[in-house]
Amino acid sequence: MVGLKEIKRVKEVFSDTISKIQIIAILSEHG
Repeated sequence: MVGLKEIKRVKEVFSDTISKIQIIAILSEHG
């Protein structure tokens, strides 16, 4: 059984990775 803390941690890392990918995509489009 996975705890809520682990789930929250995974969600935070996941959303942080998505925002980084979006920033890179935007920069590469304008670059």
